[in-house]
Amino acid sequence: MTLPPGPGTATATLAPGTPTPVVTGPMVIIAINPGGNLSLAVAASCTGELTWFGYSGGGVAVGAGQVLCVRNDGLRERTHGFSGEVRSTP
Repeated sequence: MTLPPGPGTATATLAPGTPTPVVTGPMVIIAINPGGNLSLAVAASCTGELTWFGYSGGGVAVGAGQVLCVRNDGLRERTHGFSGEVRSTP
């Protein structure tokens, strides 16, 4: 999902174990709610081999040309909100 410049929230319903593209950069994510049982990766796409890291409650920056990939590590489908600010690029 690509949001317009400024503050915004993207919501995504995530199936267990499935890498899902959530937002396209440039965007700074400051909060994920509820945010439990998630692994994140920032890459050009959500396919292939990705470097995953656990969501610890902090933010994540997604650069221009990158995508925030999210994997639900829980046992059931769950909807999350990804809030932050889209940065303009010159």
